[in-house]
Amino acid sequence: MSQPSDKVKIIDLFAGPGGLGEGFSNCDNSPFEIAMSVEKEKNAHKTLTLRSFYRKLKDKFLYVRYVTCTDESSKRLVMDEIEKTDEWRAACEETLQRPHALGNSKVFEKWKNGEVPDEKDFEEETPEQREINRKIDEVCRSTGEDRRSNLRSCSPLIVIGGPPCQAYSTIGRARRVGIANHNQDHDERFFLYKEYADVIDRARPDLFVMENVSGIGSAKLANGVRIFPEIIKRLEYLKENPDPEKDQKQYHIYSLVTDKDNFIGSEGNPSDKDFVINAADFGVPQERRRVILLGINAEHDKDGSLPLTMESKLAPRAPSISETIASLPKIRSSISTANRSSGPAQITEDSPSDSDLEWHKIRNQCLDEIRRIVSGRDAIERGIRDIMEWERRSLRFEKARQVKATRDISEHDLVRIFLSNEEEHFIECREGEYRHILSTIYPKIARLLDELETGEQLSTGCNFYLNSQSAKALTGSNEDYEKLENWLANKYFSGVLNHRAKQHMPSDMTRYMFSALWTEAQMLIDAERSSHVSRRQTSTSPTTKFFPPNLASQHKSWYSRNFQDRFRCYPRLHRAKTVTSHMHKDGHANIHYDPAQMRSLTVREAARIQTFPDDYYFEGGQSAQYLQVGNAVPPFLAKQIAEHVLEVMKLKKIL
Repeated sequence: MSQPSDKVKIIDLFAGPGGLGEGFSNCDNSPFEIAMSVEKEKNAHKTLTLRSFYRKLKDKFLYVRYVTCTDESSKRLVMDEIEKTDEWRAACEETLQRPHALGNSKVFEKWKNGEVPDEKDFEEETPEQREINRKIDEVCRSTGEDRRSNLRSCSPLIVIGGPPCQAYSTIGRARRVGIANHNQDHDERFFLYKEYADVIDRARPDLFVMENVSGIGSAKLANGVRIFPEIIKRLEYLKENPDPEKDQKQYHIYSLVTDKDNFIGSEGNPSDKDFVINAADFGVPQERRRVILLGINAEHDKDGSLPLTMESKLAPRAPSISETIASLPKIRSSISTANRSSGPAQITEDSPSDSDLEWHKIRNQCLDEIRRIVSGRDAIERGIRDIMEWERRSLRFEKARQVKATRDISEHDLVRIFLSNEEEHFIECREGEYRHILSTIYPKIARLLDELETGEQLSTGCNFYLNSQSAKALTGSNEDYEKLENWLANKYFSGVLNHRAKQHMPSDMTRYMFSALWTEAQMLIDAERSSHVSRRQTSTSPTTKFFPPNLASQHKSWYSRNFQDRFRCYPRLHRAKTVTSHMHKDGHANIHYDPAQMRSLTVREAARIQTFPDDYYFEGGQSAQYLQVGNAVPPFLAKQIAEHVLEVMKLKKIL
């Protein structure tokens, strides 16, 4: 048994910008120390290294100088100073000096190209693999002589991380159905759990924590076999195709929140649902469900039992969206004149096409357009006709998709597809439902328009937004959110990092305002009907059918019944739905609740929702920053997982 004063070394795999590592490094009375982090994406790797440097500094002055620079030349000068420090050299050693990918890159490249790797490809170790394995062996040696034969004589070691989740994600898989020639078996992200297991086999940690999306439960291999039970077996036995009758388990796998006696699944057929943890239950202001596995080395866990789970009823209460981000400076959307097909325009804040005058002109046009939609004697009748026409076009669209499977059909022909009397009757029967919705919500939107503040002068924000007033991170009751407030608080400078608005086309800005107004109106209507406003997200944003034709997107699947909530706003009194990496493409699913700002969430707002501390700086361009935030584990949740792991280690006499 190691001494309690020993540091617990951590190997962080698929580390991203460092969400899991941040939580483990900063849990209460933390004995944890990140010894090695592996990340392949260059911008996430830069963020990861910078944060490691931050943690190693006693005096944060150099870090503060760097992240508060307002131009690239100044940042380069400060980085020249940073690179001369021992702390920076140690941080680079921790993150392997440069980005690295787990696994054999030659094999992955063949899979991507539709080729079948041969045995020689698998046997040949790449220079990148050798470098990662060398570092793993070095970390293992620092804990003791032989972790395989004499684990209890070694100081503790933990492996954390989660393979990239897009290939497991139900939304990700649904969207990739439409990508030509996509073969899930040839997607490297689908097989990276094997690389994770290989590191477990090599390092033989005392414990490991593996995180992934809840969609992993329905993912299947090419032969139709569910992948989740295969992952469990691989991690338990550390070999392919184990025989449970003959082979011994090397690790026992536990849920963080459900005792094995209450599992839905069984030993031979585990269910991912038993391992799902909702971040909102642990003080994170979003409904983010993830599968998290806790593996304990069988040397420490002879009986295969763990009478200890994380108790959500004892966890901090999660704040609403407005309580989480309202203290950040108000900013306006940046104007893009780009055509969708030609990519984003290169427009600066000072560009004439993005002037305050032009933005106010666009906002006034948006206000006038939405007033016209919701006001007037025939507004409701017109709205009903538009919705029912959307229903007809949607049915034709779905029927056309079936026809397209057997013969080619032009887009022009879609609207000419015949609807049966039964289908027409089904649509007409819903007229009363739509009349009730519009007659309730349109007057509420009209009143909100009259109350809207439109005279404010707002900037588009920037990577360092100077804010001379030191404000609390959260706007709710200090007693309710004290732990999260202390976690988020920026103690070293006055200002906001990574708080710059995305570029939006004027047509999208109108949709954003409409969506925000509808969402606010629906939330107020729901509140009037009930004395209690639930913080859990409900479907309050308008689906595509409720957008009038002049606000309809040119997207080819606008009339599809899939992804009808493509323009989604966060109700200010609710928690968010899952913050995802899709934000780097557009902000449609992350619209700010304030209609006057006509924009999607900034990187900093998304980072707040993800519970990254306010002094956490994300490197790279804006798109890269969104990717990092959306893919990360919420650090505040990671902190609580680390505290649970600490209790488990004490219970199992690892510490």
